[in-house]
Amino acid sequence: MPLAAKFAGMVAAFCERVGWTSMGTLVSHFQARITHGVRQELLGLAEIDCIKGARARQLFREGIKTVEDVAACDVDEMVEVLGRAPSGRGRGTKEGQQDERERARVLRKNAQRAIEVGACLLLRCLVLQHIKMEVATDHNRGGMTV
Repeated sequence: MPLAAKFAGMVAAFCERVGWTSMGTLVSHFQARITHGVRQELLGLAEIDCIKGARARQLFREGIKTVEDVAACDVDEMVEVLGRAPSGRGRGTKEGQQDERERARVLRKNAQRAIEVGACLLLRCLVLQHIKMEVATDHNRGGMTV
């Protein structure tokens, strides 16, 4: 799968370069799905560090459908959800329960980080868009450009 995702990335870059922005966006979207190996509805969950396809499917089935849901989920609730997974290694032991709590904390923290990174990327895109508009406006007025 990594080769397929890499190829999709190269195709997306090519599309952007030749001005096929719609096609580039479409291929980029499929690149993310190929990279994570999940369906569209699980893509957001699969982009959280430490969450693979099976865990994303489990969370989705349990009603935790977005990154925001994971970030807002109470640790005890997340432990309960994780405990319903088929592969509950050592779940009955004290160490197993501590591992589940730690795993739940890590998932929440990673989801919160993903939200912060997403917000930063969005802000960056908005700033770049604003700068491009300002430069175009200055250029159209005959002013100096940066």
